[in-house]
Amino acid sequence: MCQRTAAITPITGGLVLAAASFLIRAADRDWCAALLTGAVALLTLRTNIHPLFLLAAGALIGVIGYG
Repeated sequence: MCQRTAAITPITGGLVLAAASFLIRAADRDWCAALLTGAVALLTLRTNIHPLFLLAAGALIGVIGYG
């Protein structure tokens, strides 16, 4: 691994996490939305489910009437 790449990797990870926390705080209006966000994050990290399927499930929940 190049020395520049080794230095940029933690910076990039920190910027991605900061952007994600900003988006989560803006999108989660109540505890139910925060619970849904946490469940999707855990499913994304722990399983091999493609994130687009989770996005489609979220769209379906929105169409059904949540929010």
